[in-house]
Amino acid sequence: MKVEQNISRLEYLLALYNITPDSLLTMVNEGHKKPITKEDIFTKNIHLDHLMRVDKFFDKGYNYYISPGYAECTRESSIFFRKSKFGCELNFGAKRVVNYFEEFKTSLATIAEHADLRLKRTLPIYNLQHNPRAVAQQLRKSLAPNLDISPKKLLNIFIDKLAVHNILVFEFLEAWNKKQKANIDGFFLEPNVLVVKKLPTASNKQIFVLIHELGHYLLNEEEVEQLDVENIINSQLTPIERWCNDFAYYFLSTEYDRLIEGINFDSDNDYHPLTRFYLSKHCYK
Repeated sequence: MKVEQNISRLEYLLALYNITPDSLLTMVNEGHKKPITKEDIFTKNIHLDHLMRVDKFFDKGYNYYISPGYAECTRESSIFFRKSKFGCELNFGAKRVVNYFEEFKTSLATIAEHADLRLKRTLPIYNLQHNPRAVAQQLRKSLAPNLDISPKKLLNIFIDKLAVHNILVFEFLEAWNKKQKANIDGFFLEPNVLVVKKLPTASNKQIFVLIHELGHYLLNEEEVEQLDVENIINSQLTPIERWCNDFAYYFLSTEYDRLIEGINFDSDNDYHPLTRFYLSKHCYK
């Protein structure tokens, strides 16, 4: 059975995920004896089973490819067109997660507009000249005045407090047997969406990631990134990443930050934020 597809939508997905037609063919043909050709996919009338093989990777649904609307590669349509470089090399799974929440964000914005609901920003926009310690101490009073509770409860209360300020927080969960797991821990999408990976057995790290992404929101600097041990040790932190790390640290360490700062760490080496991360974790266990 053949169906009429809107090829421009497939071309949009290739641009969105930054993959070539040949790379798509390689992905589609993996594990199949009879290869599919470029002419089989990039044609107005496509076999339904070929289309389903393509959608196995993009997960957009049958109707997406046959809809007449033209998808434009604009800055407004995706962070992948607003930024050319991210905190880590995003794999295909990560791009799928980001794209899902970007489209979800757009849907929510449309619903809010029809409902005449304006999610105005209530927190100011900061910059790198602002002291992350001062900002953290100021915002902690209203967003998380009590850190001496279980990480799970703290996470729930903190998300609720952010919602009061029109900041939407979403979680994504990676199944243990998923083949294309996203290699990211969290991201911030303008104007008010924070997304973090749900970590049932590592709530402390999830809290740190969420506050780090809140730092990006405060600076109004979008980012998609991985905040694991290897990434922190082997990467040269940008001024923005260092500010967000410092903000998260001061937010969580409370009165312990003075004690920790008294330890003789070299603030110019890559081990400094990692060490502070582990020390600050234990301050609110």
